[in-house]
Amino acid sequence: MKPSSSEMHSLSHVDRLCFIFACDHLPKIHVIKANHDGSRPKICEENHSCLSNFGEDVETSAILQCQEKLVNACAKYLSYCLFNNGGSLRNALVIGKNFSGKSTLIRRLSKKMFRSSIVYSSYIEGLKWKGRSADNVLKALQLEIGRLVKRYPSVLFIDDIDFFEEVEDKSDTNVERIFAGLKRIAEENNIQVVATAKNVHAIHKSSLTSNPKRFFGRTFTIEELNLVNHLKL
Repeated sequence: MKPSSSEMHSLSHVDRLCFIFACDHLPKIHVIKANHDGSRPKICEENHSCLSNFGEDVETSAILQCQEKLVNACAKYLSYCLFNNGGSLRNALVIGKNFSGKSTLIRRLSKKMFRSSIVYSSYIEGLKWKGRSADNVLKALQLEIGRLVKRYPSVLFIDDIDFFEEVEDKSDTNVERIFAGLKRIAEENNIQVVATAKNVHAIHKSSLTSNPKRFFGRTFTIEELNLVNHLKL
């Protein structure tokens, strides 16, 4: 079924026509070269750096036994909160000293969540918030959490959430606005957050850890390796 030649001349968008053919009377197909440039528009990498799934990043290093146990415990807790209505106390905080492997652990955790439960995840480096205005940080957070909402079930990973620790004035209102905004945006959109920090005392004194509406429902600690631990590895 196709339009007549007279009808074809009266149409302004011939290249957008659809035809129906019988299986035993298929026409010869010819590719029509378009005059316009068919290349896709360039995307600013800086503005879309979080589009890829953090859980799909390739991790080539071997997992340690002490890491595997903690990753499994974290994954079990996150899965329960995601799929069994864990309520408001569903965010997790991973604490450990410098070079204890916090970043590696959440990378492995995101990978495990993606492979076992197909959970989409995004990664934000908290240190990049240092020196930025609260408005800019919250705007970026809103956009990123908006992407996570569209890809639910999903988790937001924030590495080094204690980025302000070296700031002399820890009562800085800019930092308070960032933490309060993070709590509000995450709860409004029902997005689970997993963050890392050196210790619980390094977290800002805002409502993130205040009862009864604390932000983190569970804390996981990376134990310091001693000589015996090293020998077991």
